[in-house]
Amino acid sequence: MTVAMQSGPVSRQGEAFQMDGSVLARAFNMPIAHFMLEMRRGNVHGIVERGTDEDDGQHRLSFRYRGRELRMTVDRDGNVSEQDLRTSTYPARKDVLRSRLRQVLVEQAAAHSPITYARLAERIGFRSGRAIKTIDSALEEMMDDDVQGNRPFLAAIALESVVPGIPPEWFFRKARSAGRFDGEPKGNEAYAFHAKQLQGAIHFYGDETSVS
Repeated sequence: MTVAMQSGPVSRQGEAFQMDGSVLARAFNMPIAHFMLEMRRGNVHGIVERGTDEDDGQHRLSFRYRGRELRMTVDRDGNVSEQDLRTSTYPARKDVLRSRLRQVLVEQAAAHSPITYARLAERIGFRSGRAIKTIDSALEEMMDDDVQGNRPFLAAIALESVVPGIPPEWFFRKARSAGRFDGEPKGNEAYAFHAKQLQGAIHFYGDETSVS
């Protein structure tokens, strides 16, 4: 998904969307130039969610900026049927949280760029004292899915912090229980295993479409 100045609010080609930056700027009550600058700085984050069942053919576009979230529902013809600006809150459903986490991690993998927990929580609009524990739980479930799907661990993209630059120890214990790792959750073995999983995730997801 891209944001630019154009004649209509939304244009769509297949699963790709292009948004009119002036429409988003007005929705956030911001000057257009300032909004576009914040976009270029990476401070506005977009997520595309595909509708299922009775919502098949529709997409929800979410844009988050400084604790606010703009949601737009777009039909199969690219028309905006609903629009709502709200304060970002923790996703009410676990499957929604996992979907958002996965999308952000796939974006980061495609960009060859791991992300810290703090930044990850900000990207999904989750600012709570329970953020780390909840993200841990969701990532563990994603690791189970990756084992079943014989995929590299996408959770390797999420770092506990910039230093030491690897996931928390539970990641390695989880990998060990899954039979993928036989070392200790710290030290050289952990670094080597994480580097392998990180490169595997980057290679596996590098061709997937990212949201910008």
